[in-house]
Parts: sequence; structure tokens; C-alpha cells
Amino acid sequence: MPKKDKTRSIPGKEKTKKHKAKDSVLKKIPSALSDLDLHLLGEGKHYKSFDKLGAKIKTIKKIKGVQFTVWAPNAKAVSVVGEFNDWKAGINLMHKINHSGFWNMFIPGLKEDTIYKYAVKSKSGDVVFKSDPYAFKTEHRPSNASMVDSLKNHDWNDKEWMDKRKKITLANAQYKKNPVSIYEVHLGS
Repeated sequence: MPKKDKTRSIPGKEKTKKHKAKDSVLKKIPSALSDLDLHLLGEGKHYKSFDKLGAKIKTIKKIKGVQFTVWAPNAKAVSVVGEFNDWKAGINLMHKINHSGFWNMFIPGLKEDTIYKYAVKSKSGDVVFKSDPYAFKTEHRPSNASMVDSLKNHDWNDKEWMDKRKKITLANAQYKKNPVSIYEVHLGS
């Protein structure tokens, strides 16, 4: 008897024909990262990684939900956990992208402000819950889960700076006349 697909099932509910059809569509969803993305991320030269990694609200094949992408190169398995699956690791298992260390999955039905973490299973079998380093929003202290956010409703307050920055060119090198602060961070201390 084949094993039940736990990645998209809800505990205590049987799948309807509609759910089964949606599952077959979801299995064919392309990776969030192209070969070029993987190459640039590997070189450390992907200057828009924030557009590719983390939780992104998307409609894929007419199905609305959230696409999750994270880098966990030494993980044995990664899953997305939250209130939507009772924080149980292994229910929403992510798929490894081409032995790259990047993991990816699309969860239908999730919306803005959904609280989540990544459950990372190490090679020794330990599972740790991690916040998303590319999350645009997180819970307030003392909680530390990530929250799905598209930034569409964010009120930006930097118009004056952006306008001033557009005027700075090599011909008008104002940046050479202004002071610069450089911070050096020692993560180990």
C-alpha cells in the first residue's frame, strides 16, 4: 500500500477530488530558483536575493499561496511549520533544489501575516526551529517567528533620501564630500 502524502494533507481530514487535483498540480510547480539564480547565489553575486529567498505570496497555476525558499546546505530535511500545521515538523516538507543546499516549497491557502518557522533536521537527526533570515516581518519580542509579508502595505518614509540619491552621479560626486560611517562587526564577540 503506498504511503499517504503528508506534505499537503491536513490531519483529520480526508482529501476530496478537488484536493487531489490540486496536489497533482502542486507537484509540477517549478522551482523558485533558476539555474542562473543558483549560479549567482553560489558566487555571492545575486544582488536581488531578497526577491528569491524567504516567503513570497504568489499565485501559481491559479492557486494562491506562499512559496518558501531557504538555504540550509547541511540539512537532512527542512519543513515549514506554523499554526497552519500545529507546528509539526515533517508535514510540509520542502524539496531540495538540484543538490544546491537550497530548499523550496509552495503551500496553498496561506496569506499575509501567517506566522511560520523552518524546522531544520540535521544529519544527526536533531530538529531545530529557525526564523527566516529573509523574512520581511517578524513577531514582536519575546516571540521570534517570521511572518509572511509582501511589503505592499508598508508606508515608506524615505522619499527625500531617494530623490537626493537620484541626483548623485559620477559627474556630480557629492558622495565624496560627505562623511561615511563604516561599522566592523565581529560575530564571535
